[in-house]
Amino acid sequence: MSPLLQGSLTYGEPTVDLLTTFVGSDEWHGELQRRLKDLLAARTGQSLLDMVDVIGMVFPDGYSSIAVTLRLPEGWDARYRESTHAGLGRAGRELLAAELRSLLLPPVGRLLRRCGAGETAAIPYFNLTYVGSTDHPDPGRACLSDDLRPLVYPDSPMPLASKSPWRDEFLFAGYAYNLLATPDPKAAAEKFRLLLLILDVSYIRLARTAAAADDALRRGQRADARWLSELEHRLRSEYQALVTPTFSYDHHALRTRDAVLQAWAAGNLQSRAADLLSTVRQTVDLRLAEDQARRIRKVNLVVAILTVLSGVATAEAAISLYDHFFG
Repeated sequence: MSPLLQGSLTYGEPTVDLLTTFVGSDEWHGELQRRLKDLLAARTGQSLLDMVDVIGMVFPDGYSSIAVTLRLPEGWDARYRESTHAGLGRAGRELLAAELRSLLLPPVGRLLRRCGAGETAAIPYFNLTYVGSTDHPDPGRACLSDDLRPLVYPDSPMPLASKSPWRDEFLFAGYAYNLLATPDPKAAAEKFRLLLLILDVSYIRLARTAAAADDALRRGQRADARWLSELEHRLRSEYQALVTPTFSYDHHALRTRDAVLQAWAAGNLQSRAADLLSTVRQTVDLRLAEDQARRIRKVNLVVAILTVLSGVATAEAAISLYDHFFG
C-alpha cells in the first residue's frame, strides 16, 4: 500500500472508491517514449528522455485521471537546463500537453467503454510537476532559484519559498505547474503523483457540479425543493471529499494537499457553489410562494362561491327567489 493511503496514529485505513487502475504496456510505453523524444528533439535539438511511465485511475462514476512520468536524467544539470526550459518550460509545455492529449485519448476512451464507465474520454486539465534531486542541505528552507522560475507560474515577485512542511523537501504548489526538489525524488514523485491523481478527480467533480447548477439557472430550468436538496447534498459532499482527509491521514500528504488546493483556489470554487445554492434556494422559495398565492386565490374564490350557494338550499328555492325579485 502506498504511504499516502496509510493512516498516522489512527485505527483503520481510508479507502479510495476505485473501479479500476491501469498501467501502460511496455510496448505502448516504448511507442509513447519514441513520439515524445521526437517532439522534444524537434524543440531542443537533443532529447535526454530515457523513460516514460503511464498509470491511471477509473472511478465508478466514470471520472478518470492519468499520470505520465517522463524521466530526464540530467534535466536539472546546468549544462542541460536550457533544453529543459525549451522542451518542458513555458515555450514547450503547451505542445507537450497537446501531444499527450492526442496520444492518450484513444486508448483511455477504449478502456472506459470496456469498463462501462463512459462513452467518451476527455482530458480537461493538465498539471505539470517538475521533480528533481537536490544536494542542498535544507531545501525546504531555501528559495527557488531565479533561473527555475520560468518553469512555474510565480504567485509573487518575491523569492518563492517552499510550501512543504519538511526541511528536506522543497515544494512549490502552483495553479498549473508544481516544482518538487528532494534528495529522494523517486519516492517523492510517486507519492505526489498519487495525490494529484485523486485530487484532480475530486476537483473536477465539484467544478462540474457547480457548472451544471449554474447552467440550469441560466437556462431557467424549473427547480423544486427535491432538486434543490439533491443538488445541495451533492455540492457539499463533493466539497468535503476534496478538503477533508477522506483518503489519507498522513500529515505530510494532507499539508501538501492543502498547498495544492490553495494554489487551485478551491475556496473560490466552494464560495461559488455556496452562492449557487443560495440563488437556487431563493428561486425555489419564490416559486413556492407564487404557487401558494395562486392556491390561496383559488381557495378564496371557491369559498366565495360556496358561501353564495350556501344560502340557496335547492334549485327550486333558487327559482322562487328569482321569481320573487325579478318575476
